[in-house]
Amino acid sequence: MLGKLEEMVAMALMHAGRNARASDVYGQIEDRIAKPAAFGAVYTTLERMVDKKLIDVVKEDIPGRNGRQRKLYTLNGEGQQTLSASLRQTGEMRAGAQKDWGWGYV
Repeated sequence: MLGKLEEMVAMALMHAGRNARASDVYGQIEDRIAKPAAFGAVYTTLERMVDKKLIDVVKEDIPGRNGRQRKLYTLNGEGQQTLSASLRQTGEMRAGAQKDWGWGYV
């Protein structure tokens, strides 16, 4: 199960495509959410998901930047499966709330 920000980051990463920079992921969230999380929170979430082995990361040299590297992120197969399971569970809970409480807006 993923947290809500992890779900958003995973979906934004899918929209951004393979080998996306953190700023690309943040841009996808910013384009779709009225009040997005802070960039630092998105970056921290990306790194946490790398640690969980849900996202692959490749480091690429930045020309003319004294050996600095940028990180490029890709949602891997495990990440896609985990996202799918998390969204399915959220949908099941949502359907239960609609049925039990008559919440048409949920």
